[in-house]
Amino acid sequence: MIRDLRPSDIPRQLLPGRLAGSDLAFTRASIARPKHSFNLLELSRWSFPPTTAQHAFASVRKTDLNGVAVVRPRNGRRAWELAHLVCADGTMDDASDLLEYCAGWVSEQGCERLFLRVPHGHPIARAARRAGFMPAYAEDVHGLQRAWPPAAGEPTLHLRLATAADAHGIFRLYNSVVPASIRPLTGLTLEQWQDANEAPGGSVAEYVSEDVGRLRAWLRIAKKGQALTLDAVAHHDTAPLAAGLVADASRLAGGRLQPQWVVPTHQDAIGRVLRDQGWTPRQSYSVFVRMVAKPIKEPALVPVQA
Repeated sequence: MIRDLRPSDIPRQLLPGRLAGSDLAFTRASIARPKHSFNLLELSRWSFPPTTAQHAFASVRKTDLNGVAVVRPRNGRRAWELAHLVCADGTMDDASDLLEYCAGWVSEQGCERLFLRVPHGHPIARAARRAGFMPAYAEDVHGLQRAWPPAAGEPTLHLRLATAADAHGIFRLYNSVVPASIRPLTGLTLEQWQDANEAPGGSVAEYVSEDVGRLRAWLRIAKKGQALTLDAVAHHDTAPLAAGLVADASRLAGGRLQPQWVVPTHQDAIGRVLRDQGWTPRQSYSVFVRMVAKPIKEPALVPVQA
């Protein structure tokens, strides 16, 4: 049985056969952390009454708690994500049912796309496929085991802070880089794409580089405590542009210990530049998307007068 997670489910974690395992769903804010803890405190926090910010579900069989899922909207109502997903070992069928239930529930909230990011190669990917999730793209998190020195010389791309007026230009840049097979999954219109944007957490700064009235690069730098995480989009993903982008990023954020850079597979020129400079891939993730059909209420039939 799948239903809302309740505070009364907490004692189930004190019984034999309690739900054990790692949290398998990664959001943009947690992508740089290789391990997700799951414990009684986490379960208690998720079992609070649902809000517009998140909703939690439980898969229950007799006295056992077989799975927990937490969904939340991304940047707008059209796009939601699995913020947390914990499944008992050997219960991938239950995981598929739980994911299917989540898709049905968010559909009723007006959602069009439900996102799920999981460790690359994990068996949960098969459960996601059975629940109708389609693979969109993969990501590698590159890290540097030392301080990141600022590049010498003058800036290459002359990055400036992005403004609200750059939204359409960033969307056009994104469409010029992302493969056509991915676009329908992540959002075809500006509004869909904006709703699907992820919040990286912490203090965030975005930069763009402009050339003859069109954007050719976008960079985001997120700082949270001592952690520094970056991601970027480079037009056509060419080696010179990628190298200039990484160099300019080091001038803006260099000097921090052990920075991390999230690189999707369709931006591998950035990944190659990072690896050439001593960065190493630390974690890999697969991003899945479930296209959710919004329910359409049929208008009541009324008699037509002649």
